[in-house]
Amino acid sequence: MIPSTRPEYPKSSLRFDWIVAGLSAWIVGGLYLDGWAHHHGKVDDSFLTPWHAALYSGVLVMFLFLFLNQARNTFKGYPLQRSLPKGYLLSLIGVALFLLGGLLDFLWHAAFGVELDLEALLSPTHLLLATSGVLMVSGPIRALHSRMQTGEVFTGWKKLGPLVLCATFILSIITFFTQFAHPIGYPMAGKLTAIDQGRFSDIYLINSDGTSQTRLTSTLDTNAWGGAWSPDGRQIVFTQREIKEDNNAQSALYLMNGDGSGVKQLTDMPGHEYLPDWSPDGARIAFVSSTQHAQQIYAINVDGSNLQQLTEATNPTFGPAWSPDGKKIVYALSTHTSSELYLMNADGSDATQLTSNGAYNGGGVWSPDGQQIAFHSSDANNNSDIYLINADGSGEKRLTVSSADEYSPAWSPDGRQIAFLSWEDDVVDIYVMDVAAFGLQDTEESQRRNLTHNHALEINSPEWSPDGKTILFSANGHTTLPDLYTNQSLAVAGLLFQSALLMGIVLTLIKNWTLPFGALTLMFTLNGFLMSVFHDEYVLALSMFGAGLIADSLLAWLKPSAQRHVRFWLLAFSVPALFCALYFLALQITQGMDWAIHLWLGTIFLTGIIGLLVGFLVVSPLSAAKEPPF
Repeated sequence: MIPSTRPEYPKSSLRFDWIVAGLSAWIVGGLYLDGWAHHHGKVDDSFLTPWHAALYSGVLVMFLFLFLNQARNTFKGYPLQRSLPKGYLLSLIGVALFLLGGLLDFLWHAAFGVELDLEALLSPTHLLLATSGVLMVSGPIRALHSRMQTGEVFTGWKKLGPLVLCATFILSIITFFTQFAHPIGYPMAGKLTAIDQGRFSDIYLINSDGTSQTRLTSTLDTNAWGGAWSPDGRQIVFTQREIKEDNNAQSALYLMNGDGSGVKQLTDMPGHEYLPDWSPDGARIAFVSSTQHAQQIYAINVDGSNLQQLTEATNPTFGPAWSPDGKKIVYALSTHTSSELYLMNADGSDATQLTSNGAYNGGGVWSPDGQQIAFHSSDANNNSDIYLINADGSGEKRLTVSSADEYSPAWSPDGRQIAFLSWEDDVVDIYVMDVAAFGLQDTEESQRRNLTHNHALEINSPEWSPDGKTILFSANGHTTLPDLYTNQSLAVAGLLFQSALLMGIVLTLIKNWTLPFGALTLMFTLNGFLMSVFHDEYVLALSMFGAGLIADSLLAWLKPSAQRHVRFWLLAFSVPALFCALYFLALQITQGMDWAIHLWLGTIFLTGIIGLLVGFLVVSPLSAAKEPPF
């Protein structure tokens, strides 16, 4: 190898800048693709996913490109610390930190569990990934700045294109991790409707050890809950209901494939259909149908034919569950003071009462051998526990002894375990325990295993897959938006914060470079589109396009600079104010706004003031006092 005697850096080039800019686009695109997947229920609780692969493959290619160039230049005699073009050593350090952050993130998940909601954006390992990402993609900016110091002039898209793109990628990395305070990521200024303030529900799937939580249903206009597996594990029957502001939509049963695809409607009856259960031969589905006048159990063929009413009770009925041999159905019948378990033939005949303890019993499920039935029972104080009873009604036994409320038992296919819900301190999780450990005061607490560790969802209806490898459940989300005052406060705060962030980057670029026309339009539009993918708010990205186009026009007209400081500050005030105005217009057209003129007009003015203050930081009024104002 040639001795390291060269004092300078390897020569930088636009080709090198464009390659790094292209690889940066790959990385940031992978980041937002992963964000889209999480927000659309493609993956919620796993590290090893195709979405992570898209992100980390881009980082790996960036690493190989920089490392190979460094190795080649070191061989040519450049010292290690100057073996990359000036400005790119920090990019290589950023790649190394990102790969280290990925490993630490994997270990963090193993030690503390997978982050939820806001936790996922602000956890230490994820912030390390964000910081290293900014170091990676900012290489072309540092390289161009270093070349400017030699007297080289940079104008036009060919030379400044990498600068504009990488500045956009820096902005987009930061907005990704602050999406909770972004007006497009979370458009909280929109009109509050009954849908916004209501609760959403979807069908989820996890492995039987609690890993790889995946959302199977994810739509903005429907709720889905109460899924049940077909005996062959290929299909799921569940209840789905359209979300309407008047809250009067009826629910029906739907079928879908085990991966969430191929959704089709099964029932079309007045009222609501829910709590379905599949017959062991896979031919029939029993369910509850509720109208204003009655709540009865029905059965229907999987193709939607041969609808049959099984009960003619005067009181509400709940939760049909077929026996393993398909000959019996257990269900609950409610009165004003209690709910008891009943057993009937599969055709609805010969109904007999199983329990008579005067409690609220429900959720009956058969053991795989058909000898026992697990169920939950609540006393007069609404304390709920899991119980066991023989198929003939004898031998009732309390299984759970925890202080928490336990309900909705589900038997594993091998009969060795029972999954159930445990509710304590307003948190509901799925637990699993060996049947032999139930009811043992000294061992139950140590034997019960929390599978979900989920504080963000209220979980319902766990059910094992026929092969015992996964557990299906539905979950209700909390209210999607806070009260009006808090919502408006957060919306204003988000607009002010994002305006300061945007103008900090924009004004720094304008001060140091002569940007080509369209640079700000590209930056604003690309960032707006990326932020739209989380909640499919693509129309709102048009406000970013409009703001960028106006900003480019103002830039060409005013020609602001550090010397023309008044024009610089005028641009700093105008751009965020115009974006805020266009954003409110887009919201009014698409969603409507409930804000009074005092609030929205004041917010527009205040975002302009924030931009102006950032402008004062970039070009200080004190240093500009001796310069001509225009």
